[in-house]
Amino acid sequence: MVPSFLKAAAEHGWTIDTIGGLLEKKALIGLMDGNHGNLYPRSEEFANEGVPYVSATNFLNNRVDYSKVKHLPEPRAAKLKKGIALDGDVLFAHNATVGPVALLETELTRVILSTSVTYHRCDPDKLHNKFWLAYLESPFFQRQVERIMRQTTRSQVPITAQKELWATLPPLQEQRKIADILSTWDAAIEKTEALLATAKSQKRSLMQSLLTGKRRFPEFEGQPWQEVRLGDLSEISSGPAFKSDAFSNDGFRLVRGSNVKRGHLDWSRSITVHWPNDDGLSDFKVGAGDIVIAMDGYVGRSHAYIRTEPELPMLLVQRVARVRARKANSSFLYACICTHGFFAHCERMKTATGIAHITMKDIRNFIVPGISRAEQDAIGHVFDASDLEIIDLVEQLGKLRIEKKALMQQLLTGKRRVVV
Repeated sequence: MVPSFLKAAAEHGWTIDTIGGLLEKKALIGLMDGNHGNLYPRSEEFANEGVPYVSATNFLNNRVDYSKVKHLPEPRAAKLKKGIALDGDVLFAHNATVGPVALLETELTRVILSTSVTYHRCDPDKLHNKFWLAYLESPFFQRQVERIMRQTTRSQVPITAQKELWATLPPLQEQRKIADILSTWDAAIEKTEALLATAKSQKRSLMQSLLTGKRRFPEFEGQPWQEVRLGDLSEISSGPAFKSDAFSNDGFRLVRGSNVKRGHLDWSRSITVHWPNDDGLSDFKVGAGDIVIAMDGYVGRSHAYIRTEPELPMLLVQRVARVRARKANSSFLYACICTHGFFAHCERMKTATGIAHITMKDIRNFIVPGISRAEQDAIGHVFDASDLEIIDLVEQLGKLRIEKKALMQQLLTGKRRVVV
């Protein structure tokens, strides 16, 4: 029975089969993972040079990131009997990290795969490898993978299970055309990712120079550069402990430690509460210009800056600190908190009592530059501009990925045809 998402492809006469069926039809001429048991390499057997040994953690943007790949000396690699991948193979991460794909591009005669990776080898006269890469990455194929994962307690999709997954093949010329179209989106995504990486690198460089006094604006040259505590320039407070009976479907959104990520708030798991009256409410509200810091968990890097007034009113909870600028520019203060110095300070201060944590006193005692408000404003303006550029690129990247996903949904299922 043809699955519903492939009905349009079936109507066009495309090949509809399982991966196992494609192996029988010789469209796929190889499906193999790495070496298990006694042949599995031990950590002391790896070297700086030799045959690359690729695992799922080496996948980056649908390619193999060779900068982090381990190597096996040639004599040791020669003992391995399977998982020998070749240039042009499509790699699928099937164990522990499940789902990512990569196209193997190498000038070497072979690459060794770990037990976490399966190679899919295509017959170029029947199956275009870049089309197959896109199909394995597609939302509907990944949903099949997720269904298998839900049926087991182990995070893996072994080869026997992969063979049962559904696939479709249009004519070879159409495969190539679809792959070319999707490659255009990949190129745009890759270009935007490179611009984003550059913007982040430039911001780090500015922070290193402007927040240490190595570089100063001409109008502030010669002015004293002192050190003061963060608590001297801001008001630092935390929220109450809410009981579960206060939770409601609407009201105030709670800013919990699990919501505070590196540089942003993640609302994928949000909780709202009903606040009975206005008494003491302002003590716990979070608004524009506030900085929030998680005081337990991944301390030192779990912080966010509220740039604009939030759509839903927000309240602090216990173990989340709010830094509110009183005698300083808030963008300047957040830039100080984003530095490695703040992370190192938290590492020194945190104590381990089941969960590593810091206190509001630790946050107050963090040392920041004691410069004039005018210089703070100038530095804060620079970082605001950097952050807005980064935010814009992140939004562009998100839109490109959504557009590509929608296009895959149409092209790879036959709902939308291409002109060959």
